[in-house]
Amino acid sequence: MKKYRKKHILNWKNITLGVILCNLAVCGDVFSTPAEVENTDDGVLTGVTVRVRPQDAKRLSELESLRREADQAKDALAKLELETRTLRESEARSRRELIDLTEKYQQQNEQYRQLRLVLSGALASGKVRSAGEREEQLLRAMSEIAVNGGELALKTVKFCELVEEMTRDLPIGKV
Repeated sequence: MKKYRKKHILNWKNITLGVILCNLAVCGDVFSTPAEVENTDDGVLTGVTVRVRPQDAKRLSELESLRREADQAKDALAKLELETRTLRESEARSRRELIDLTEKYQQQNEQYRQLRLVLSGALASGKVRSAGEREEQLLRAMSEIAVNGGELALKTVKFCELVEEMTRDLPIGKV
């Protein structure tokens, strides 16, 4: 697309340069031809005679055709710019829609994953449990582990005290 724009811009520059050169060629010949001029007292020029050569008429027709082509090219450029702008707006809109759809499907995927986990738990136990029942079971199991851990810690302290008493009572040599 960039190559096309560069090429297109270069063509516009060439066309503009050609139009300017044609204008100078046509106007330059007209101004360089001798003219009969009469001066009045008011300073107004009267009786200006301009000679038109066949070459000038040919150049004038070429100039007119170049102007028509330039106008057509300007119209085409304006249409292309409008089309480009609408396509960019459409692209931005499509991107936003795509992002929205992606987020929506990610949320649905997460919901389906959670549903599969619940269903896999139901298949393993043979009955459907809600997520609340599972959490309650886990909390009960954790509380039992905490109680059993506390009892084990107390028994460990008692064992350590018993070993310490035995080491005080027995001489080191017998141990």
